[in-house]
Amino acid sequence: MTRIIPLLGTLVLVLCPVAARAEEPYFGFRFTKTRQGTFVVSYVDASGLAQQMGLKKGDVLNRINRTEPRTPDEVRKLFDSLSGGPYKIEIERSPDGQGPPVARAPLTGEIRRNEKSGKYYCVPKEK
Repeated sequence: MTRIIPLLGTLVLVLCPVAARAEEPYFGFRFTKTRQGTFVVSYVDASGLAQQMGLKKGDVLNRINRTEPRTPDEVRKLFDSLSGGPYKIEIERSPDGQGPPVARAPLTGEIRRNEKSGKYYCVPKEK
């Protein structure tokens, strides 16, 4: 019987981090860094927060909460910092999503967490 107790303690410690990760927000988008050093959205998952925020394929990420990202890791960290609070993402957008970006637009709103389900959702600000 004494051998089972340490084993159960180990299982609990292993499972706890997995449960914590399940509650993190899922933004659901990919981006690429161009030769000019800008970050362009290359994919947006319809079930992710990025789609709820208004990001579209072809958008250029200029600033995330007043910070201009310089590296891909910085983009990821800036999006991770958005969970559970207000956001402002400044983008450039092409009218057709294919050509060069011509219009600047801020995407603003708040990311909230549903207390019952633990899932995150986005409440965009009306323009």
